[in-house]
Amino acid sequence: MLKMHSLSTLVLILFAFVLSNGVSARPSDWQASPLKVNFTEIYEFARVANDSYNNPNTVRDRHPGVSWVATPGHTNVLYFIKEIPSKRTQIIAIRGTVDSKNWSLDMDAHGVIDKKTGILSHRGFNTVAGVLYRDLKKRLKRGYKIYLAGHSLGGAAAVILATYLDRDGYKIAGVYTFGQPKVTDRKGAKRYSYLPVLRIVYQNDIVPTFPDKTQGNSVKFAHIGPAMILLSGPYYSTLENGRSYKKAAGKLRNAWFSSSVPDHKMKAYLKSINQKRSGAKYVPFKSREKYIVRNRPGRGGHDTLPGIKRKQNFGSSGR
Repeated sequence: MLKMHSLSTLVLILFAFVLSNGVSARPSDWQASPLKVNFTEIYEFARVANDSYNNPNTVRDRHPGVSWVATPGHTNVLYFIKEIPSKRTQIIAIRGTVDSKNWSLDMDAHGVIDKKTGILSHRGFNTVAGVLYRDLKKRLKRGYKIYLAGHSLGGAAAVILATYLDRDGYKIAGVYTFGQPKVTDRKGAKRYSYLPVLRIVYQNDIVPTFPDKTQGNSVKFAHIGPAMILLSGPYYSTLENGRSYKKAAGKLRNAWFSSSVPDHKMKAYLKSINQKRSGAKYVPFKSREKYIVRNRPGRGGHDTLPGIKRKQNFGSSGR
């Protein structure tokens, strides 16, 4: 059960990280970014994704334009729809993992062929997307631009929902995911490579490298869309669509530990994105290690493995 492709093993890799004392700025590495990025816009979608960890009343208080907030079906995944009529826009925000029920969906990495799109899909994430789709499709407005945002499990569901809504003829204006795991295989990624998906990955967040393969066979998972890697301070890098973003698992992959996962928390994402709003600097992916500050593993927060008597809540404002 404890295999590398299981999302639940993400915390094991953190023990292999080498601690760093700081970042050496190397101006010769700075280049023009190959992706058009707007960190102020990305920050707003990060806030929306983070706020999905709150209860419905808090969500409505923070977002007066929310037209619907619900936790439909049996997956215990909250989502909300925010409307901006003046811009003919609707934003769908989806919550990430908060409890053992969500974790069981994270770990269900069996491959299934999605009936709507015809591509291979991670069964757990596909289940979440299906439940949300049946609840939200009657609440969307034709002619409106649709944005989707989500962290972790929420990001995975957002990508699958984007493929559904695209097939339904909605205009997908953007999909912003934070710490998102893989949802399909290479054929599926190629099929939907035209979707405006931007995967934001904070430094050494291990979750985006999972799952590796489907459970029970050798089909490899792949990502839809390019990644933007958030480095320390104003620095960031990118990884174009189709390339793997891998990290070594070391010898700890078969053990269970209770460890913090600081690089996966939305608090880290929000802080890093905010640092780049007033002057981001792009560096090539091959030079990224020079601009990374390693987080020290340890207990604390709401970021422990299932079985520990704490909620597995990765939102910075969740409870």
